[in-house]
Amino acid sequence: MKLKHLLPLVLLAAAAPAAAQSSSRAGQSEFYFAPVFTQGKDLSQEGGTRVSTGTGQGFSLGWAYNFDPRLAAGIDFAWSWVDY
Repeated sequence: MKLKHLLPLVLLAAAAPAAAQSSSRAGQSEFYFAPVFTQGKDLSQEGGTRVSTGTGQGFSLGWAYNFDPRLAAGIDFAWSWVDY
């Protein structure tokens, strides 16, 4: 998945838990680091074209700021590699 498609999903995912946070998190920032794993896949198209990908690994690094108990904004960087 390309980074430009991944970034909006990550930002939405980072903002969603903000609704469940207590008011003690308002005005606080957070930093996180996580592993990224992707499944291998076999794809085929008409005409006999085939692509096989291996399992991929990588990491995600992010930061978010909680404006109030229901609103947060952040940025996330994800990097991974896959063998073809």
